Amino acid sequence: MSGENRLMTHHSSLITRHSAKEALMLRQVLRAALFLVLLALLLDSTSRAQPGTPDRVYFLNKKDGQVKDLPGEIKVSPTGFQVIQASDKKVVATITAAELIRIVPSDIPGYDLKGVMEPVNFEIKKEWDKARLGHTDMLKKSGSAPEKVRKYLEFRIAICAARASDEAPDEAIAQAKTDEAVKLLENFLTANKTGWEVWPVAQTCARLQVNRPNARRTATRRPSGDCSRKPPAPGASWPRAIFPRT
Repeated sequence: MSGENRLMTHHSSLITRHSAKEALMLRQVLRAALFLVLLALLLDSTSRAQPGTPDRVYFLNKKDGQVKDLPGEIKVSPTGFQVIQASDKKVVATITAAELIRIVPSDIPGYDLKGVMEPVNFEIKKEWDKARLGHTDMLKKSGSAPEKVRKYLEFRIAICAARASDEAPDEAIAQAKTDEAVKLLENFLTANKTGWEVWPVAQTCARLQVNRPNARRTATRRPSGDCSRKPPAPGASWPRAIFPRT
């Protein structure tokens, strides 16, 4: 074999060895990339398979008259609203809209469970103005929140305003708070035509409109029921809602 042929053979051998080495490295890189893709898909599917934190349902227990709350959801049935417990998916109660107090969403953007529950805890302690401020702040910061979150927050803001007017210390403050609450309740009814919240909001709005201090002073006759009560003594609370636990 001539020197030229030997040189060409040597170069061909080098090229083949380099090509094989590069091919091996390429295969290793592709395998690593495929592994990472598969790992990402696995983690994503695992996270999707895990159920999120359920909403919290508050309702009036018919048996003892106390407010009960549990993680779960509600489902409409021919006999009323079924309260379904998240842990075992069992129906633990069937209630009316009047007995359903609140359904606290677990997925309010920007808030963990502790933050979501802070205004609720103020409501439980009947610190209505603090609760309303908390809900209002959440609403301002939750522009991209799901529709159910917006509805929940607007509902609780209106109800907290109504409860604050119920417990106003004097007639002048009661009048101002009642006017504000009625406006919030009416706005809620204008924006929301369906949903269990419509019933307690409409009932509370009607009660406040009839029982507001100015209306009591100018009424020519008193309707029956809660609206027929006389104005409270100084320092006492104004008449409560028909659904006082809302």
